[in-house]
Amino acid sequence: MRSSLRVAALGLAVLAAGCTNGDKPTMDNNIAGPTLGRTGGCSVTIGDRVWFDVNCNGIQDKDETGGPEGVKITLTNCDTKQEYTTNTDSNGNYSFNVPAGTYITCIEIPEGFVASPEDAGGVDGLDSDGNTEGCTACRAYECDKPDLTRDFGLCEKKGEEPAGCRFTGGGNSSYHQDVYTFGGQAGANTALQPQPTGEWEHNNHDGPSGDFAFHGGTHSAPDGTEIDRIECSDPGFCNPARHAPAHQLDFWGVGQFHSANKLPGSMSQYIVVGESLHWFEVNVDDAGEPGHPNTGADCPEDGFGLHGSEAFVNCDCGDFYRITIRRTTDPNSPVLYTVHGYFQGNFQIHPLTGFDAKGQQQH
Repeated sequence: MRSSLRVAALGLAVLAAGCTNGDKPTMDNNIAGPTLGRTGGCSVTIGDRVWFDVNCNGIQDKDETGGPEGVKITLTNCDTKQEYTTNTDSNGNYSFNVPAGTYITCIEIPEGFVASPEDAGGVDGLDSDGNTEGCTACRAYECDKPDLTRDFGLCEKKGEEPAGCRFTGGGNSSYHQDVYTFGGQAGANTALQPQPTGEWEHNNHDGPSGDFAFHGGTHSAPDGTEIDRIECSDPGFCNPARHAPAHQLDFWGVGQFHSANKLPGSMSQYIVVGESLHWFEVNVDDAGEPGHPNTGADCPEDGFGLHGSEAFVNCDCGDFYRITIRRTTDPNSPVLYTVHGYFQGNFQIHPLTGFDAKGQQQH
């Protein structure tokens, strides 16, 4: 169906020549691929295509026939670190003929584009195989088994469209014996004035930090409590999370305690229910839908993003939440309360709508 079929046919011819006799040289693949000369063993053809993913769904649709020419592709042996490079042809096709082994394939994402969602649709050969950096995982390739399913979709950046995010969701978890629940929305222009950019509620139910309810930007809160700013980071997608400009989000502002019981002295001396105002910050990592509290070895205890130990979300982990409340409205004042962790529940980060964008302060 696609022009890459001729790559497959030629790759099979190469294997027939290269695998029967280790002393025979491999052939030029003639489609943007390197000539390796004598391999000293059996070879394998790896490739296929870089394409313009017009609707950015991570799937090669029938009308998406074009591909960029001259995109640099690097194939790296995961064991020996040997690198091979090539460039896509005028149709976006590429291929390598290399000794059989384990390889990682990376593309150099052109300016003005981002990587398509990874492994969408569940059909290998029609999906995009690169992560947000344009790289696949290490993959084993065997002699006589050409793999022409290593495809990469490119989503065009959309000029001056809103760069922010909005999100909804909530859940429950525990941290150092504190049991807490949380939920709301941020960046969505649906809360009543004077809090137009969202509302958030965090409740600590039991544990060393007592029993309290903290509201940020709720419609019942007084003037001065609001979500002031929201920022998105780590552009990319965690399948099957909804497509959004990013899957990490941070928002902050001023909130107030609506109730407080059994507080430790380190908190009670700074809190006047219904009166004192406090700076707060929330960090959200949307790693999937629905959220699942996977906390395996590859999931850092302190999460990701601005305040985590890893910069970018690991999509194999669950959704992650962190809140920090400070003593006063000064964002540099000492921390009054903080909890974080993977949780039972779900976050969903969405692109902004035009209505949302009117009420949101963007960075």
